[in-house]
Amino acid sequence: MRSHLPLSLVAAILAPLSSAQEPVNQSIRAVLLVQFGPGDLVLNVPLLDAMTREPACRNELQRVLSGPLVEITRIGTGLPAPHMAGTFQIHVETDLAVRSQLSTDQQDAAIDAIVGHLKHRLGQVLYEQPMVQLTKRRDELDGRHAELQAQRAALLACAEGCTTTVTTLRQHKSALEQQLLSARIDVATETRGKELVEKMIAESTARRDDLRDKIARRNAELAARNAELTALMGRLTGTATEGMSVQEGKAAITTMQVEIQALRSRLDQFDEIARDEQRMLAVWLEQLPSSALATQRATARLQSLEEEQKSLEKRQTDASSARTAATQYEANAERFQIDIAVTRTMLTEIQGKLARLQPVQYELVRQR
Repeated sequence: MRSHLPLSLVAAILAPLSSAQEPVNQSIRAVLLVQFGPGDLVLNVPLLDAMTREPACRNELQRVLSGPLVEITRIGTGLPAPHMAGTFQIHVETDLAVRSQLSTDQQDAAIDAIVGHLKHRLGQVLYEQPMVQLTKRRDELDGRHAELQAQRAALLACAEGCTTTVTTLRQHKSALEQQLLSARIDVATETRGKELVEKMIAESTARRDDLRDKIARRNAELAARNAELTALMGRLTGTATEGMSVQEGKAAITTMQVEIQALRSRLDQFDEIARDEQRMLAVWLEQLPSSALATQRATARLQSLEEEQKSLEKRQTDASSARTAATQYEANAERFQIDIAVTRTMLTEIQGKLARLQPVQYELVRQR
């Protein structure tokens, strides 16, 4: 059997319940003093309001006021003019709909929730993120600065080496010309006795000529390898490496330098054998009468000097080509110097920003 209560009794029961659930509006205010080192970011109200509108801020406020809170009506910030360099007053205000007036502890907890979120976010944007970004940029510039200095030093050393080689060869040429003049005079004054040991001289000369042919072929191969090395170094120091990385280029240069050194060692061996043959020829020449011996010695000496002159001319040509390339090295070194100066300026600027950067400091002033 269903019973019915009078409508007047139902209304009397629901009226107190309805009035007890009516929310109360309450505003809470505080001032947060923020001090930080000068940086690229300046605090402004839109930025602060965006931070307080983040879900993490509202979620934390709802958590600390989970009992009395009905609704977060507004969280606002104000930013009067800074009263000293690097220090800002952030006025924080929140309007809440609550079931009953909040106690002092609850008001403090609400402000602490909002301010705690602001501290976390301001610490990130004013100190932590700039510190990471500036440190990374500083390390990049440090590495670039060291790399540019090393490349410039290598180019200058190469240019200086080419200049030294050209100067040395010029001095050698001058001395060789004096020796050639003396040898030609000796040959002109001694003309007899050439037929006495023709067989021995012919055999020795044939062996010597064979060695010279080998030396010439090795010299041609060495010149070709040097040309390849010069071309590769030109590609490496140019603006483009044509599909080759700097590490690959350096490895190729090292390999080629080892091969060139091996060729030079082989040439030294042939030169040593040639000198042995020349000494053997001198022994046979000592058997000739004094006039013939003098003629043969002078002729052999002249031939040796002429061969040396040809070799020297080839080396001079190569050295002159290298010196011409070294002019480009010097120009590249000057460009590197400009890049070094620019990088040093940027590095100084970054280091200055890092020196001025400091952790954010806070002071909270509560308003009752």
